[in-house]
Amino acid sequence: MQWEWPPGFDSEATERRFLAFATALERACGLRLDVETGAAIQDASFLGQVFLRGPLLQKELGPEETVLLRISNWGEMATISDEAALHPAALRRIKAVLGQFGYVYIPPRVLALPYTGENPGVTGIATWWIRYFDWV
Repeated sequence: MQWEWPPGFDSEATERRFLAFATALERACGLRLDVETGAAIQDASFLGQVFLRGPLLQKELGPEETVLLRISNWGEMATISDEAALHPAALRRIKAVLGQFGYVYIPPRVLALPYTGENPGVTGIATWWIRYFDWV
């Protein structure tokens, strides 16, 4: 079974859309954001990620902590690794831009539920987060 992307997945078109989204998000937030996609994301069920930082956050993060917005290769799904780290207004703004690009926001608490699907991936998939938003 395929676990990185569905049959017929158009990675080039999907990546262009993601980069356009990231640019719009930067404008909406008034902030330069680091973005990873393409060769930086391999063997994964997600297309790309945006590192959320600075004034978007409502709490200081430790040196090993990162808040990520990820776009899945499956469906039009998007999520954020730690909603509680964001200012509520920033989360609303991010969700609005996601909606403008047709992405459906999936809360991380839903993705933390045990994976009950039939595709185990390479090493076993424990949660829905891993199935649709992580390296597999």
